Amino acid sequence: MKIIISILYFMYLFSLLCSMAGMELFGWGTFAIVAVIGIYEYIRYKKNPIPSHPLTKYIMVLAVVLIVSILLSPYLATSEKGMWQYLGRTRPVLLFIFNLIILERFVNYRNVVKWVSWLLLPMVLVVTFMSVSGYDPIRGVHVFNWDWSFSNPRGIAGFFVTYIEYANIYELYLFILAAFLLLHKELKASYKVWLGITFVVTLFSLLLCGSRVVFLSIPFGLLIQMIVCEHKKVYIYAAAVFVVLCVVTYSASPFIRSKTNFTISNAGKFGDK
Repeated sequence: MKIIISILYFMYLFSLLCSMAGMELFGWGTFAIVAVIGIYEYIRYKKNPIPSHPLTKYIMVLAVVLIVSILLSPYLATSEKGMWQYLGRTRPVLLFIFNLIILERFVNYRNVVKWVSWLLLPMVLVVTFMSVSGYDPIRGVHVFNWDWSFSNPRGIAGFFVTYIEYANIYELYLFILAAFLLLHKELKASYKVWLGITFVVTLFSLLLCGSRVVFLSIPFGLLIQMIVCEHKKVYIYAAAVFVVLCVVTYSASPFIRSKTNFTISNAGKFGDK
């Protein structure tokens, strides 16, 4: 069963990079299998299906806060979207539990990092080329003309419909690489260089995608990793470097400035977004 789940999880990680349909199929399909195994083991052996983790209780609290904020949001009554569509946005809590179970019980996380580095760098290079050149080499069609003034509101979107989806998904891999690079000093120099190149190229593509998601979530993500990590100094250095990159990008991009100002001015509508 471990081999089957490992294969399905690999396909899930690959689908995250290029296919929304594949992501849903392999992600929720694997989640269903893992859920059935967990329920069976709980009924048969009274074994807790959810492994203990420092973040588990915080994730559960976050889920409650999100659900309550959605239900009490004054914008819910006037929104065209139904309540269940908003509640569906709390599904990352289920995905956290899913990935926690997979990495604790079925798949070695070191193998996941290897898979990520093999899959991520070629994919990022392809989608960056597509966006910068305006040409899709796989489908052989023209995408759009890149604007090097950083004012293009579309940015790098990869194989997804919008640049927001690209940012939301690819930054997850950035956190995996960041933790591995910053915390594992025993890695070979050549492997560190490979992971470092993958990290830098991915970060560059995320900065070019033009989404405020990158500038909001990466600092908070690094902060959370720092809180649960014993080696906090390395994260302080990483956060400082990212702040510098954010300032440079904010100064160079009128689009990023307008999006940032819009986010701040509409902070009161956060529960509706």
